[in-house]
Amino acid sequence: MVVCPRFFLLAISALVLASCSATRVAYDNADTMLRFMASSYLDLDAGQSDDLTPRIVRFHQWHRSNELPVYAALLRSASQRAAKGITAEDVAWGLGNLRARYRRFAAKAAEDAAPVLATLAPAQLAALEHKFAENNGNTRRNSSLPTTRSAGAGS
Repeated sequence: MVVCPRFFLLAISALVLASCSATRVAYDNADTMLRFMASSYLDLDAGQSDDLTPRIVRFHQWHRSNELPVYAALLRSASQRAAKGITAEDVAWGLGNLRARYRRFAAKAAEDAAPVLATLAPAQLAALEHKFAENNGNTRRNSSLPTTRSAGAGS
């Protein structure tokens, strides 16, 4: 079977547009997803939930207006670097930028969430700790990496 180059180009274009659309839908609904994730980790009372919701919305707005333009600039720079051939310096540059963006994201998220998190009762903190332990256990069980215990067993 011979595939027409135009058909191939059209199929690739459709896939790219679909992935862009999916990414856009996911990003546009990130604040809703974040509220859902927060509720799965935190057993917030009504007041805490009412306080957290606008904070998440503001955080998402901050990210859209402040971080997305930086990401776009970084991607343009990465594309220019890649066009010249990727070097170890380029990899270090990319990792450094990823770490810097993550630190900024985490610092802003912590700053915005801190007033609500400071109101958590001991029972809520215990439930959160339990959820973290449960997730860590699931990650260990589903990971192909050996645990510290099994890694040392063969030594």
